[in-house]
Amino acid sequence: MASFHFFTDVDLLGSQAATDAFGPVSTSPATSFQVTSIHRPAGSTAPTAYAACNGLVLVQDAGSGLVNLVLKPTVQPPFAFPKIKFFIYRGIQKSSLVNSTEVAPATANDLTKSIWQSQQARNASAGKSDNPPAEALGLDVTGNGSIERVFYRDSVSFQLPLVRSGWSLGTFDSSEFGFEIMFEAFGFDPELPVVRSQKNTISVSPLPSSPTQAQEFEFWHDKEEILNYVDPCAFFGMFFNHVLRGRSSDGSTEKRKKDALYDAVLTIYANRNRTYVDVRNEYGHSMNYFKNYGTYSVTNIQCAFDGASPLVARNYYATTWPLMQIETNDLSAITSSANKATVRLALPEGDNALPTVYLCCGYFDDPYPREPKQQARLRNLTLSSGFTDEVVIAVPIRQATPAVTAVSTYTKLMHFRRLNPMAARPSATVIRATNYLDTIFAPTGMVIPSSSSTKIRSVIYDHEAFIDGNPSTQGDYLGRVGIADDPSNVTLFAFPVIVRDSSGGKAAAPFLLSGENDSGADTYLSRLMQAYAPQRLRRSELVISTTTMPQIDVVDDVPASPKPKPDFERFIALVLGRGTFAALSAVAAAKFTGKYRVYLGVTEATEQMDDRGFPYKAYGLRLRGLVQTGGAVAVQEVHTDAASNYTSDLQVLSS
Repeated sequence: MASFHFFTDVDLLGSQAATDAFGPVSTSPATSFQVTSIHRPAGSTAPTAYAACNGLVLVQDAGSGLVNLVLKPTVQPPFAFPKIKFFIYRGIQKSSLVNSTEVAPATANDLTKSIWQSQQARNASAGKSDNPPAEALGLDVTGNGSIERVFYRDSVSFQLPLVRSGWSLGTFDSSEFGFEIMFEAFGFDPELPVVRSQKNTISVSPLPSSPTQAQEFEFWHDKEEILNYVDPCAFFGMFFNHVLRGRSSDGSTEKRKKDALYDAVLTIYANRNRTYVDVRNEYGHSMNYFKNYGTYSVTNIQCAFDGASPLVARNYYATTWPLMQIETNDLSAITSSANKATVRLALPEGDNALPTVYLCCGYFDDPYPREPKQQARLRNLTLSSGFTDEVVIAVPIRQATPAVTAVSTYTKLMHFRRLNPMAARPSATVIRATNYLDTIFAPTGMVIPSSSSTKIRSVIYDHEAFIDGNPSTQGDYLGRVGIADDPSNVTLFAFPVIVRDSSGGKAAAPFLLSGENDSGADTYLSRLMQAYAPQRLRRSELVISTTTMPQIDVVDDVPASPKPKPDFERFIALVLGRGTFAALSAVAAAKFTGKYRVYLGVTEATEQMDDRGFPYKAYGLRLRGLVQTGGAVAVQEVHTDAASNYTSDLQVLSS
């Protein structure tokens, strides 16, 4: 299990002011949200920065003798949590990492020591006596461009250094410094200038007194940017029932959990008692992004904060941001005899007649303090009087008297809808699937960071896709999505993580896929099949209107094998030629408003016969997204057909 450390010396931080905390900016709370947690050391000391976990490091100049450091984790927390893209350390003294044009001495910290050791190994193999240059830290990277792509650079003299959890990474400034956590998400590809500033604040333009529908939609859309970040206080609070290591200025390291974690680490944070509840719709936006559960300013859910009180309405967007906050004052029923506080929620019905909820992270009331097992995280809900039945979550509490109080944590719920293509659409901005393949993928927001076109490359997104309605399978499943390319194709794929088999059949083994690079010249799917022998791809040909077209399906060479095999019955892959994918991307750029996500739709399959009498299924592609025309934003669909050369270069791998 991966170990995680607090990011600096636990004994050298002063109490955080509310104005330095993660959250709305006090001088402009409706339009500015600070996502960097700012800290000021006690007694003007200079604390050490420590690696929160294993990962790769990039350093960028921040001016005024300071640098900022990006830690790209190679491991994730030991509990269910959205995938962390980057930890950002702001305000490290440049002199603790760089000496003129060279890396600071090996004695400065664990990071510089590791780089000097690597340089010595290079010197020994090459017969040289060079000192490691500052570019070994990535300081030669300037200008704009994706942060992510820097970690995948080819043909460079120095690869970015790998660090271990708890390593010292430099010395923070003695006046103030910051720490920030970014999530991985569709379409979120922050650029380098974001990590060169003292702090990061998300700002939106204020609404005019009488906004148009388009202005109002854009205003709330722009606020969704904060959902790519999490309060570091809540992140460290999630270790309450686990173990967080913390180093002190005397060099000691201590493992902490429960009250000891709260007392040593969380007490310095202004938000130490704030619980975040993040409810997303089926596309990963905030619950009422499409305005189908209420108005933008008032989207009521029902809440109660004990086991007996009646549910009462609470505006999910009460902070004017798309993230609900619960304070200790709300949780008035907590006592020292309990190990948790209870939050009961009922979600609005809106246009969702078949709701399903998925607990991405956090705790249900039962079986707290244990996390629920995979299938127990996915629950169908019923409706009554405009709301769902109750979803009961738990919040850890510090039990020791006299400070019995809630512990800052982050709970994320997905509010899915089971397939119901005939449901009425209450808002012109609602995007809705009409079959199980429809709108799973948002290809223009799915980025492969490495740049080579001669390799097989793939990326898996930590994006929950709920897939049901497949006529060839029983039940439904929660899946992950990914994108791969190879010299010939771009493949969009989804694979099951949690399967609910309504037939009662034995569950297949889960997929264990991760993003990767491969130097081979084969296709992504062929390489995937090789990894899961005895599965293989069978290629055949169809002849349609005298044109020969490829067809692929999965063949099990040992059908009776007792060995569990991945659930290829529920694996979905849309394989498009690189030219076709480029053409679709061009259409998306030309036909839709750029800042809004565009989805790839697949029309219902129709049974066809080719010229030789062989049966096949025919699909069509469409793009679905949002377009601003005048003062309104509305859904637009762009259908494609064989004449436009989109369907002729599409292969669908699905049962």
